[in-house]
Amino acid sequence: MGDSFCSVKAQVCIILYCMGKVLRAAAFLSWVAIVGCDYERPADVLGPTDASECGDGFQSSAELCDDGNTINGDGCDSNCTVTGCGNGIVTAGEACDDGNEVDGDGCDTTCARSGCGDNVVGVGETCDDGNTMSGDGCDSNCIATGCGNGVQTVGELCDDGNATNGDGCDINCTITVCNNGVQTAGEDCDDGNTTNGDGCDSNCTVTGCHNGIVTTGEQCDDGNLDNTDSCVGDCVSAMCGDTYVHAGIEDCDDGNTMTESCPYGPMSCTVCDATCHSLEVTGQFCNDGILQASDEVCDDGNATCGTCSANCQAFASAKAIGVIVVVSSNNIVDNETFTLDDGINPPVTFEFVKLDGAANAGHIGIDIPVSASTSMVRDLTRDAINNLEQNTGQALLISAGVVNSVTLFLRHDLFTSAGNISMTETVANLGFVVSGMVDGAGGDCAAGQICRSDVDCESNLCQTDVCQPLPPL
Repeated sequence: MGDSFCSVKAQVCIILYCMGKVLRAAAFLSWVAIVGCDYERPADVLGPTDASECGDGFQSSAELCDDGNTINGDGCDSNCTVTGCGNGIVTAGEACDDGNEVDGDGCDTTCARSGCGDNVVGVGETCDDGNTMSGDGCDSNCIATGCGNGVQTVGELCDDGNATNGDGCDINCTITVCNNGVQTAGEDCDDGNTTNGDGCDSNCTVTGCHNGIVTTGEQCDDGNLDNTDSCVGDCVSAMCGDTYVHAGIEDCDDGNTMTESCPYGPMSCTVCDATCHSLEVTGQFCNDGILQASDEVCDDGNATCGTCSANCQAFASAKAIGVIVVVSSNNIVDNETFTLDDGINPPVTFEFVKLDGAANAGHIGIDIPVSASTSMVRDLTRDAINNLEQNTGQALLISAGVVNSVTLFLRHDLFTSAGNISMTETVANLGFVVSGMVDGAGGDCAAGQICRSDVDCESNLCQTDVCQPLPPL
């Protein structure tokens, strides 16, 4: 009986199974269960290797469900899994479904495609708050709100997402420019303000002279080292006397506002005057007639005559002197002579005359008795010399004086070297001697020559720095 029942059961199960497969009818499947057939397959009929399929209406152990169709989203999807995110079937409300619970692989665990704003922190994201709003802590690029994240938010003038300065947007998210607080190319400093004198000035140069910013202690600051413009040296305004030649304004600048004189020596030179302009001035030199006490002993205004030497180093002014030694009358031959020359007037020849004779023409006679002693001859000779002009009207600038019984001392009347002319005589007696005139100095400038004192001139008369002629007799 048992064998007969199994045979009948097997036949029923085959019929129900086949109808269920064809019709996909749940009722048949229920009957399969009621009869006691294997839900998956009638193994006693189909054999052990004939497995059931997803969608055949029979839920196998490998299936979470099997509603006998391949429609997705109806509760049991076509892969015999329950409809829902993560079953590998994209159904309504899902953008994707890759069948896993891994975020950031293209399809997140919420079945939304991986990306910023999906509320899932994925690869390359530091945050994801599920929106694209920036400045709320997580910006639209899924990087935490902050300077350098590439998204400009409140308080930022720019944000290029890098830490490079000088590229237009600096690391403090301000536009690359002086006074943004970031030192970049072309800046010596940048303290983020426009206050001058605080160490870093408004042009981003270190506070100091020549940076182009006028700060405490400076009169000017033109930002250069050119000392020919209006701002020179240690940032002071250019002015005459500052040692800098102001181009277009000054010709020179010797560091003072005085008009200097030439150094001693040259006849003229160019100096810098009190207004810092070049000026040609007369120099200070030997023979200019002005005594330079530090360089000269004397200066009579010329190099050819006068009391001062040609090099202005020696002064000399003296009257020429001479001596006549006489003898007694009996030692003098009638008509013997001696001649005096003062160097200015014509020479005068004196002639000894005895026995009431007469002197030769052009001579001045000295009458001496035949028995005249030396002292008488001396006195007669002295008087002839000293009274020449009075007695004859003829000038002789030599005076005689007694030295002793036989000697007369002769002195030129003027301080001049013109009187240094030797006397001559024709007296045969060797005891009669003439000596001089010698040792006269200065007083040799002729009328019209430059002088500084009377003793420079032959005439011993200097007026308005010019030697005058001798006054008429």
